[in-house]
Amino acid sequence: MNHPIDREAVQFLKDEAALKKHAAQHEEPTLEGGRAGYREGYRARGPQPIGDVPTRDISLPTGAKMRLYTPVKQTSDALVIYAHGGGFVLGCIDTYDLQSRWLVEQTGQRIISLDYRLAPEHFFPAAFDDAVAAYDHVLTESLATPDQIVLTGDSAGGCLCLATALQATNNGQTPARVVALYPVTDMTKPRGDQPLTGSMKDFATGYYLEALEMQWFREQYLPDPAMATDWRASVMFAKDLSGMPPTWIVNARADPLFDQGRDFANKLGAAGVEVTHQVHEKVLHNFMEHVSFSPSARKAAAAIVEALTLR
Repeated sequence: MNHPIDREAVQFLKDEAALKKHAAQHEEPTLEGGRAGYREGYRARGPQPIGDVPTRDISLPTGAKMRLYTPVKQTSDALVIYAHGGGFVLGCIDTYDLQSRWLVEQTGQRIISLDYRLAPEHFFPAAFDDAVAAYDHVLTESLATPDQIVLTGDSAGGCLCLATALQATNNGQTPARVVALYPVTDMTKPRGDQPLTGSMKDFATGYYLEALEMQWFREQYLPDPAMATDWRASVMFAKDLSGMPPTWIVNARADPLFDQGRDFANKLGAAGVEVTHQVHEKVLHNFMEHVSFSPSARKAAAAIVEALTLR
């Protein structure tokens, strides 16, 4: 290990490596198996709500859906729109259901969890189109006004919330803020024909998300490599970020995507955007999934709750 992480996270990585080795020896990997494993692991290890939270499922014209969670004790009119992670291939409403309920309890705000269409069944720009459709539905159905909306998401969902915020800003519907958790901002990296550099090299293997996984996710979502430079897939390639709302880029330090978050935060700052680059030590990529065993992940999750709460 070339960067310190919680001892509990170290044990988690050892356990995960043993499970992968066993599975490779005894099972043929399948897409559905991977999705089921991600769903059950996230639900078991992620934040756990205390009570019940009323929900309502909503269909979108793109064929995607979303779920509206309303707190029993609502403290503001703010609405958080959350796009889940999973490399555009894994994850769903049910994967993030317990986390969504927990966030509602912690913030006292309504949350919409977006169930965007997944690759490889639906490749780019399907997920982006679904995220924009969710934002449009919130406005057209008067669920919230732009100044009441917080756009957020993790990993692949971090990419989606940033791109959606830019689209909304260009349309004159700028949200109140964006909170992007360990986001993908440059889908051109890593590439098999180029050497790994920076955090992608430092944390290429053994830190939960791996460089080879990133390549595989990209191939599922972006069948044409040229798509990777489209700003809707890689916000790092956006030509004009001015006018974007206050933005939090939240990173785990021990994460192959750390450089992507840092570099995009710097680009936002250079464009005159109010930006906070929040870096959490001793945690891994996808640390919201690790709050059940990692003290540092719990501390980082509390900071995210604060960032999501509009006052």
